[in-house]
Amino acid sequence: MDRSPRSTEHGYALVSVLLLTVLLFLLGTLVMRSVADSQGMVNISGDIVSAQADGETKLMLKLSDLRVQIINLQDQEDRVTLELVHDTAASYVDPDTVMMDEESQRYTAVVSAQGKSGKIIQTVQRKVEIALSYDPTGPSDGEDGNGYAVVSQGSLDINKTIIEGSIYTAGALADNQSTVNGQKVTPVTPPMNGLVLPSRVEVASMVSEFDQQLSQSLSDLLHQIPIRPANFEVSGNEHYTESTALKSLKLMDGAMIEIDGDLVIQGELTMQPGSNLSASGHIYINGNLIFNGGAEIHSGESIRVNGSMNMNGSTPTKAVIEGDIYTNQININGTLTAGRIYVKSEVNGTLYNRSQFKIYAAGSIALNAGSDSPSLLGYVYSNGAIHLNGNDKLTIEGTDINKQPPKQPADIVFIEGSL
Repeated sequence: MDRSPRSTEHGYALVSVLLLTVLLFLLGTLVMRSVADSQGMVNISGDIVSAQADGETKLMLKLSDLRVQIINLQDQEDRVTLELVHDTAASYVDPDTVMMDEESQRYTAVVSAQGKSGKIIQTVQRKVEIALSYDPTGPSDGEDGNGYAVVSQGSLDINKTIIEGSIYTAGALADNQSTVNGQKVTPVTPPMNGLVLPSRVEVASMVSEFDQQLSQSLSDLLHQIPIRPANFEVSGNEHYTESTALKSLKLMDGAMIEIDGDLVIQGELTMQPGSNLSASGHIYINGNLIFNGGAEIHSGESIRVNGSMNMNGSTPTKAVIEGDIYTNQININGTLTAGRIYVKSEVNGTLYNRSQFKIYAAGSIALNAGSDSPSLLGYVYSNGAIHLNGNDKLTIEGTDINKQPPKQPADIVFIEGSL
């Protein structure tokens, strides 16, 4: 007997409902799986970020501890050597990355740290360079004194100071029981034995010309609204992968800022003990530079301080600066390791331990002895008067006289950088 059309339609409807139910079930399963996969991807991304941050924190602590161990080597009586640096750093660095250059007295290695979050492990690394024989870069041959340690285009007053090299004054010479292991050249005492009169350096003009060069090369940064760090006090490590303009800031103890390119700081820069500022290009500080303790600044080009550079602190400060410095004024209270320093006005300083720099001032220079036997390896030039108050303690070692590096490094330079 044949089925009625109504029964057939009812069967088709039932099949359609079943098929629709199956399709909805499959679609729901796919949607739930997609949501689960998306949540899993979000969780993985979050773990990657957390692991990276964990690694950066561990690396910062590891580098800080290594820096302290290396710098403290200067306080021991034994001679500091690359082998001693190697032994001290062994537990911090990756052993297969260590390189030692005896000629330049430099040790380089890679420090690694692993950050973890969930099942994700991130490895972060930083290159360290430790230099034992840091010599200040000097003017090209013939620009400095050609055998002179001290040159004054005004008067020269030396009180119980030892000077290894010749001295020159275009004005009056007042010598109170000082030792000069070289010639004393004055308006009435000409140079002899091949020594020639030193050339005049127009320091103020050099600083002004440098400002004009920077105003062109850094034009975009100088007119850029300064950005981060938003907080005045920077406590951690920050790395900028391009030229940057920053606001006035204070680098706290052990903090570091690294710039791949030029850096402009619109305002004052304060460096706390153990802090470090590094830029592969120029550094322009449109304000004062203040050292409140031992700190380092490294520039791949030059540094302009459009203000005063001051070494403060309740105890004598120890500063290391790499790159020629152009500043309006400088006040030294401690130990300074630097290259060439051009000062638009005057210089006042009390030296401790062993400093290295060549300084050129448009105004007067006054240097005093602050410890038992401070010394300056370098060159002192002024278009004004020079006052050296040694009190039987201070020694000025002209760079043309002392060509050999000291047996004990005058400083240990610790540089951190990207791979």
